[in-house]
Amino acid sequence: ADVVVEEASRHLKFALERAGKFCVTESTRKVTQGIQGYLNRDGEVGKGDTAIVVWGKSGAGKTYLMSKMVSDAIETAREGGAVVVRFLGTTPASSNVRDLLESVCRQLSRAYDKPTDAIPSEFKELVKLFKEAVTEWPSEDKPLTLVLDSVDQLDDSNGGRKLEWLPVKEGLGNNTRLVISTLPDYAGVFQCKSLLQKSLGEGKMLGVETISEHEKVFRHLLKLQGRTATDEQVKAMSTAFEKRTEADAAGTPLWLTIVAQVVGKWRSFDGVKFAISPSVRGLILDLFKR
Repeated sequence: ADVVVEEASRHLKFALERAGKFCVTESTRKVTQGIQGYLNRDGEVGKGDTAIVVWGKSGAGKTYLMSKMVSDAIETAREGGAVVVRFLGTTPASSNVRDLLESVCRQLSRAYDKPTDAIPSEFKELVKLFKEAVTEWPSEDKPLTLVLDSVDQLDDSNGGRKLEWLPVKEGLGNNTRLVISTLPDYAGVFQCKSLLQKSLGEGKMLGVETISEHEKVFRHLLKLQGRTATDEQVKAMSTAFEKRTEADAAGTPLWLTIVAQVVGKWRSFDGVKFAISPSVRGLILDLFKR
């Protein structure tokens, strides 16, 4: 098996599956427009040659948003251009920084006709090659869009979450666009967001806001299952949504996805079988009880 193609394919498949389920709302539109402006070098966010960061709490829908962006980037990629994507922590080779950089360098070596046997085993040299591959190999004819989702999911080996291996401070050059996503900081666990913000400045940070148009998203998620809900069932979901707190991914796309799974099993004549919990933890506990 060709491990380079296999790894690249896994992440691409992961992106395209999620892109197909993405639902545009007012709250996501701001971020998608910001990313689009960055990729097209339009407006304030598109200025300069540094990376851009999408951040938001767990369950906020960052990964689906990044997946949609990857799908769009592939569709609009200039002929000869490369789109390389990794959803960190979803495969063994994307869970620690050494394996990640080796895998990406091997893929870029093929995309830019460089010798694939020249991948160094020493970590410092590997970082040096990665930065060179990202900033120097792309050209006007072969631009690069590199997408790294959830940098907070790397383990701590080789300072993975310190992010010194990322070419964020250095200029990326005119032919490279780098889109990163992360969670907010969690004290004592990781500070990826503040490290990136310190390097890039506030203007390159795009926050994913609380979901807007939750009924639209809910109906969209039910439709994906081939299901619908009664007005009473939708109202029960909305009541729970309004009771959300900042804690526990309440009111996020993750919460809505679980609610849609639950309500999708109700029939129209069931009405509201039980009160919908406004928290993810509560929903899951309810599922176990039932």
